[in-house]
Amino acid sequence: MKPVVLFSIQFSLILVAYGLIAAWYVVPRLSERPREAALQPLLWVHAFRVVGGAVLAPGAVAAAVPIAFQRLVGYGDLITAALALIALAALRARLAGAIAVTWTVLVLGNGGHDQRDHPVDALQRVQPRAGR
Repeated sequence: MKPVVLFSIQFSLILVAYGLIAAWYVVPRLSERPREAALQPLLWVHAFRVVGGAVLAPGAVAAAVPIAFQRLVGYGDLITAALALIALAALRARLAGAIAVTWTVLVLGNGGHDQRDHPVDALQRVQPRAGR
């Protein structure tokens, strides 16, 4: 099986699982809370995306992974994590622009990038190693 097919299957199953968790557990509980309080758990997920920055470390990923993809993931996750922390602080302090910052985090953190640099496209450009 090609890696991109396997990745697509795994991603699809995970997406379904997270969708069910959201529908059955998260949405019912968050809908009972005020908007500022309901948005905070959604931002905490993005606040821990600093792990994606590890792809920027030399030798952390295979040399065949395009540098553009490494930068997209690495810097994108670091920026998203920083913005998520700013949005969390703004929501807790009830600042005027808190909702706008929250939308920025959620849009950028969930794929607000150039589609030419889509992760699946980058995976397709990676050449398989000999012997596989």
